[in-house]
Amino acid sequence: MPNIHISDSILTALGALARPFIDKEPEDVIKWLIAERLSNNTAIQEAASPAGSADAVKTFKPDAAPDMAFTRVKSFKMDDVSVVEKAQLYWNPILFAIVGKAATKLGAEELKKHLLVNYIDGKGQEQQGYRFIQEAGLSVQGSDANTVWRAIFALVKVIGMKIEVEFYWEDKPKAAYPNATGRFVYGG
Repeated sequence: MPNIHISDSILTALGALARPFIDKEPEDVIKWLIAERLSNNTAIQEAASPAGSADAVKTFKPDAAPDMAFTRVKSFKMDDVSVVEKAQLYWNPILFAIVGKAATKLGAEELKKHLLVNYIDGKGQEQQGYRFIQEAGLSVQGSDANTVWRAIFALVKVIGMKIEVEFYWEDKPKAAYPNATGRFVYGG
């Protein structure tokens, strides 16, 4: 069994997570931390390609998405049908399309209960990022990728649709996984 060396400050921090090693040994606390990390989906399952291959797709739980900043959508299918045309494969246009579908299925008043982004009744100012959704009779404001993903997923769950999303992170230092491809699958 390999031995690891940790600083006194790390040992103290581990001890703070359990009664100072009365009911748990340091290894038990480390196992618990790993299990917590995995259950919160910060661990990634490699799908379809061997680990470490350049074209590996990282599959994430859609309700525990990683940091979506600096991502671009490659494909978005709902019930096996593309939601928007290829030229519109951006998070905000996808949100607007999903809001329209949700409004048709739920009605405008029920939809409002589930919207996780800013909206106003009627037509909003496009200069402020609002897009009028005819089916809902309201305007939804676009936002950052993290907020928009949460809003999309909340609506998809409510209307009970199957989705498959593939996206990639740009080659940016602050991107969660620069140059990597991610995937969400839900429903079905």
